[in-house]
Amino acid sequence: MFKRILISVFVCLFTFTAPKLLANDDIIALVDSLLNETHHTMRSVDLERTIELSSKALALSSDAKYERGMVRSYYVIGQALFHNQNYNSALSYLSRAEKVKNNKKYPLYMAQIYKVKGQIYFYLDMTNKSLREFNRAEKTAQLVERDDYREYILSQIYESLVTVYAFIEDKEKAFEYMQKGIAMLDKSDNEDLTFPNKINLLSQIGEYYLQQRNYERATDYLNDAMLLIDKYEFRYNAFTKRVLGNLFFDLNDYELALKHYKEALANATDLGLKVEYPILNRKLSEVFEAIGMTDSATFYHNRQIFTENELLQEKVSSADKALHILMDEESGKTRKRIDKALRIAVFTTLLLSVLVFSYMWRYRHRVVNEEVEAETSQLKQQLNVAFDEVMELARNNDSAFMVRFQEVYPKFFNKLFSLHPDLTATDLKLCAMTYLNIPTADIAKYTFVENRTVQTRRSRLRKKINLPSDVDLYAYLKSL
Repeated sequence: MFKRILISVFVCLFTFTAPKLLANDDIIALVDSLLNETHHTMRSVDLERTIELSSKALALSSDAKYERGMVRSYYVIGQALFHNQNYNSALSYLSRAEKVKNNKKYPLYMAQIYKVKGQIYFYLDMTNKSLREFNRAEKTAQLVERDDYREYILSQIYESLVTVYAFIEDKEKAFEYMQKGIAMLDKSDNEDLTFPNKINLLSQIGEYYLQQRNYERATDYLNDAMLLIDKYEFRYNAFTKRVLGNLFFDLNDYELALKHYKEALANATDLGLKVEYPILNRKLSEVFEAIGMTDSATFYHNRQIFTENELLQEKVSSADKALHILMDEESGKTRKRIDKALRIAVFTTLLLSVLVFSYMWRYRHRVVNEEVEAETSQLKQQLNVAFDEVMELARNNDSAFMVRFQEVYPKFFNKLFSLHPDLTATDLKLCAMTYLNIPTADIAKYTFVENRTVQTRRSRLRKKINLPSDVDLYAYLKSL
């Protein structure tokens, strides 16, 4: 009798829990499917889609308490945010993965988390901390059981270490890790998995031989990298193109150097890789200086300064976040769980706050509206002052006109430059003056040319940007 009762209880428990277990298995399968798709979206540098998919996977993993999915989701989100130059949020997500209870069970993802953290610390000029993270990543990667995955991750880590040691001018160490990286990739039979790393390592070796003035070997490695880029239609080629530009610059072939630098900048702009902008603008400035086109050289020099300042602001903000994370890591601080009594107290406090807020809202609503109107008026006044300043620089044909224009209208200028990277400094200046709605006669007067010359330049500009004859140039520029 007792046996029958036990069996009945077991059957009832199984009846109630089986659907939940099945549902949980379905969630895990869905999470894995979403994260597998991010492998392809990252390859195509579709960061927005990557973050969308991995965020869904993270929410589902958290609800199902699926630890592997949580760790992997944190890694994918952190990696995507890092490539999008959002270092604060990237560090935050990567650090959360380390707080998942059994994270050490997943060396495949933890090794990559340590690697990306190392890349961020290197960017923030924390070289020693960066090297510690890369060494941590290497030790963790050795625990990955599957050979091709272990070799793939180690090659990525070695590629990052090449960058660090090249930066601190330890050429011997840099070359050692280049060789280690290539050796790892040569072991792998899965080129479909490893080709992005192979492209970067071949480009790094090409750059190494270029610095040794061994142009023949540099050319061989860079050509091999380009063959892989073409074979797999790999979207990112800015680094390889930049090194090719350096090669032709050293050989005094300025035409080819200019071609590769422009293609590299167009690629970086297309993918939103702002960290590459300063060096590419500097390289373009150097080429134009070498061929005597000082106007264009000045333009790209100004672009270099502008983009460096933008990145510096991001770097300062991210460094502050990194220091806080490091302090937490060193002191071993962890957040304590909030107990039931505290939750009730917090809830009560919030409820009282809502009541007070609802009482005060009507009074504050009127005050806030007045403040918003005042701020709006002030912003309009500031914009008018900036517009007057830009117009004054244009009237005086001042060389600072384009620099100030970029500062006042950054969204327009960056959109224009990304859509039409081949525009010359003269073209861009004409676009700026047209955007400000300066009449043709005044443009001619300010730039000391004839009206007919301005009209000719405008006609050439329309052809260069493929603008249909029935579309007004001013209207097109305003739509950007």
